[in-house]
Formats: sequence, structure tokens, C-alpha cells
Amino acid sequence: MTNAVRRNAAVEAAVAVAIFAAAAWWGASYWRASLAAGRQPIFYQEYFESAVMTACGRGFTVSAAQPQALVDFLWRRRDTFSCAELPASLDLQQARSVQAGMRYLQIAVGLTWRVLGISWSGLGPLCGLLFGVSAAAAYGIFRLAMPRALAAAGATAFAVSTVQLRNAPHLRDYAKAPFVLTLIVLLAWILRGKFGPRAIAFGAAYGAVAGLAYGFRPDVLVCLPLFVIALVGFVDGGILRNLGVKGVTAAAMFAAFFVTAWPAWSGVRARGGCEWHVITLGFASRFDDDLRLERTGYAANYPYSDEFVYRAVTSYAARDGVDPDSIALCSPAYDAAGRRYFLQIAKLLPADLLVRAFASARGMWDLPFRAEAAPLPSWHPWLYRARARGLMLLAPIGAVAMLAMLVLLTMRSVRWGLSACLVLAYLGGYPALQSDERHYFYLEVLEWWALGALVTMAIAAFRGARFSDLRLSIRNTAIAALAVAAVLVLPLLVLRSYQQRELRAYFGRYVQAPKMEPGKVGRQELIEADVDASCGPSAVVTAQYDDAVPPENFSWTFPASAAQGITRVFVPVYSHFKGVIASDGTRSCPVTVSRIADVRPFPVLMAATLPPGWERMPLYQRFR
Repeated sequence: MTNAVRRNAAVEAAVAVAIFAAAAWWGASYWRASLAAGRQPIFYQEYFESAVMTACGRGFTVSAAQPQALVDFLWRRRDTFSCAELPASLDLQQARSVQAGMRYLQIAVGLTWRVLGISWSGLGPLCGLLFGVSAAAAYGIFRLAMPRALAAAGATAFAVSTVQLRNAPHLRDYAKAPFVLTLIVLLAWILRGKFGPRAIAFGAAYGAVAGLAYGFRPDVLVCLPLFVIALVGFVDGGILRNLGVKGVTAAAMFAAFFVTAWPAWSGVRARGGCEWHVITLGFASRFDDDLRLERTGYAANYPYSDEFVYRAVTSYAARDGVDPDSIALCSPAYDAAGRRYFLQIAKLLPADLLVRAFASARGMWDLPFRAEAAPLPSWHPWLYRARARGLMLLAPIGAVAMLAMLVLLTMRSVRWGLSACLVLAYLGGYPALQSDERHYFYLEVLEWWALGALVTMAIAAFRGARFSDLRLSIRNTAIAALAVAAVLVLPLLVLRSYQQRELRAYFGRYVQAPKMEPGKVGRQELIEADVDASCGPSAVVTAQYDDAVPPENFSWTFPASAAQGITRVFVPVYSHFKGVIASDGTRSCPVTVSRIADVRPFPVLMAATLPPGWERMPLYQRFR
């Protein structure tokens, strides 16, 4: 290593450390300001008993019967707790599944408390640490495509982002950000250079970081397939070269992952983790708006409710011959049933899965421009006024900048351009599994990176940089664009054709199934409510539940308008269901209610509104 290389590495490290330190202070300061403003972080604190036990030297355990002082602390009725309040003879047990799923986060909180004292408000330094690592990793991502000064500016824009700061106090969801951003840096280092044996070390580092991240937030598992796809098809040399090194690199990645993840992984496998439950929740109708998709006449999961998904999964298991009373929420048996249930949804709605991924990936391009105001009214208002003006100027060119960056990058290197498309599509698309900001906020870095890379290439062009063969670059870019379009569009067209055929037959079986009087609802029934055209164009059907049982109040309103004939509304219902009413918004309408006599032939009981001629309607989701 030459002296110049050493000096450059030293400067790079110094800049990264400076960004980390400044961002850590900034994040910890925001934690304190947010608490002072009355905003309480939410990260399932009631389950952090294992963190308390870790802080008090009792190991990663929980108590058979929690002392009242501990109960008050965990439910935030008090801010501080002392280890002296734990009885010496406390009956300790193995941590439960919910603690196992975030084992390393609980340990990190416990170690913080061991040093600083046990208090919720005292977790600011841990918040700052996570925030600082995120900003430093963002700098590393920016540095891949732009000069040091521009990369530092990008890291600053990332750190002052309202989206980043308002998520930072929620430690359970925020904790994955520094890890995923670090994984992007490691993957990019493998993709950008000449592929060879050194990739094995990067693969091992990638697996170790992913394994550590798994103990903070299990959904980081989605990063493992990305590594394999990139390794097989996008590294230097193409698909068929360096197969031995690729195999060793993949093996090193998985080995490092399981070594670092094993304490958390084994606990989740033994006691359950609820991953499939969370994914099924992602089909809730409320996410259609966030993804900017048109509402359809059917819904696999209309309310965003843990209890609703639990009822759906256990009822599916009962139809599949499993005793539902033996399935506890988030148990291994529930995870197995949840996986089978989600695969049934995917079998029926594959086109919707794909279009939701496309919509999610496109939505990430707008992420930096979704929140212009300060995260707190009193939080450096002068800075956020200036920031808002800057975002207003950049917002109109956000999507254009992303596309221009991809075109120019592909003109310089087809492999780099396709690699960027892979990362953008994969990382941007997977949040469709549950399109809530807390699951994807850190992906704001993608649009900032695109803007910075575009500026860098524009500066290079201004300074006289030229393509070695412009005509060849344009031709290769056109071919790559057509290939990407084909990879995106053709599967969607095929899956839409398949889904249209499958749902037409599926809902046709709804219509033709034998019906009977509604009667008392058991574990799960499929109700049919028929409304005729006299109810008017604003007709709706409301499934009503007993509001005395709030967790199981799945009351919901479905559109039921028809120009002529009968509109059939099918609604899956559960215990505490009271009945259905139809109205046009001002008056009640006559409605004929029945229920399907036998729901066992239907693996997924979807809500569906079937007006006259529904067979000719698109039975798949479309962009708004």
C-alpha cells in the first residue's frame, strides 16, 4: 500500500468517524427533545423484561411472576427501575418468543442500562449510536458514486431528514437501519470491483452483519436472497465464470450469518417468530393508498388487525384439519399455519404481489420529499425552513433524476446499471410486504444517492469526460432498457392473466355454493349480502360486530352499488359478528343475507363485491 493510498484511507476514515460522531450527537439530542415534547417512543417496551434482567445480571430471562414495580416500569407508568427491586428468590424462566425475536436489541438495551442506569428516558445514547452508524453507512453508500464533499453533503441531508428523525426514537424499527445500510455498502463493494477471492471476505462480513441484524429485527432476512442474486448474476465476469469462488463466497456468507444469528435464530425457531403473520398483515386494505394502487372489488385482508389475521390463520388451519385451539399466536405451530395460509394467498393473487412490489419500489423515489416540515415544531426551525425550500425545488425532478441516473450509469457500464436496477427494485419492492413508513424509512438513501450520482456524472461531463464509444454505449443501454422492461412487464402480464382466470373461477364457486340461513357465527363463516339496484349508486354494505369487544370488532363497510341487477357482497365473519346492514348513506336499503353452507373448499375466505357483469371486470390490482 503506497503512502498516498494510506493517506486517502486515513482521511476517509476520519470523515466517516466525524459524520458518525456528529450524527450520534444529533440523534441523541433529538431523542431528548422528542421526550421533552411529550412524544413517547414505541418499541414494545412491555416485552423488555429480558433487557432489565440483562442489566441486573440475571441473564436473558423472564420471571414467572413479575413484581409489581417491574410491571409498572415495563408499562411506562414509571421511568426508572432499580435492580434492588427484584427479589433475590425470583423464579426465572427462559425468555419467550417475542423476546427471542429481538434478542440482540434487548441485550443492547440491557447493557446500556447496566452502564447508565435503568430508565426509558436514558436510552438517548443508544438511539444516538444507531443514528450515527446509519449516517456513517449512508456516507459509505454515497461515496461509492460521488466525491467526498458531495458524499458528506448527502450524509448530512440524510441525517437531518424528518423521515429519519421521527423514526429514530422507535428503537425496534429503527435498529435495522444501520445494518441494512451497512449491508448495501458491503454488497456494492463486491459488485463494483473485479471479482475474485477477496469477495469471500466481503461475503463473510455481509453474513456476520446480517446475522447480528437478525437479532435486532428479523425482517433483515430479505437481504440474504439479494446477496445470492447479485453474486450469481451481477458480479464482474458474468454468470458462468468464477463459479468456485462464488460458491465459497455464498457458503462464507451463510456460515457467518448462522454463527452470529444462532442465539436469536434458535430461540425464534423453538418458540416462534410471527414473520408470516406480519407479512399477511401487509395485505390490509389501508396499504393500498400508501402504495397508490386502485382499490379492487376483493380483499384478502381488509382491516389492519393482529386479531383478524390470527382468526383467519387459525380458521384456515381448522379447515385444513388442525385443531385451532392448539395454536397460540406466534407459536411454531402458528408460524407453520401462517406460512401455508400466506402461500395460498400468493397462489391466488400472484399478480397483486408483483404489482405491489413495483408500486413500492416506485414510491421510494419520492421518500425524501414526503415530509418537508421539521420533525418537532421547535426543532431548529430555521434549518427546516431552508430544507423545505430545497425539497420544493428538487421534488419535481426526483423521478426524472432517478431514471436519468440509471441511463447514464448504464451507458458507462451495463453491469453497473443493471446492478443498480436490481438493488432499487429489490430493496424498494420488498416493503410492499407491509407498506408502513417504519419498515422502509431508511431507503430514502436511494433517492439521495441517485441525485448525487447524477450530479457527479454531470460534473464529469462538464470537465470533459467522454464515453469511449458513444454509439456502442447508446446501443447497449437501449438493449439493457428493453431487457429490464421485458423482465418487469412480461411476468406481470402473464400473472395478471393467470390471476384473472383463477379469481373468476374462485368467485364463481362463491356464487354457486349452496347457501343457508345466517344463524349464529361459529369460528368463521362466509356471509353473502345481496343488494339490488334500487339502493342507488352510493349503496354500501356494513358488516357489524359487537363494539363491546374492541380487539375483535372487525366492522367494515364495502361498496355495493350497481346500475342494475343484484350486487353480491361476500364477507368472512367471526365470533362477535352481529349482522349486516345496507344503505345509500342516507337511508337503509333492503338486503338479503345468507351464508355459504360449507367453507372448507375455500382455502382463503376473501371479501368480494360482485356486481352484475363482475366476470368481465379486472380481477387484479392496478396503479392509480
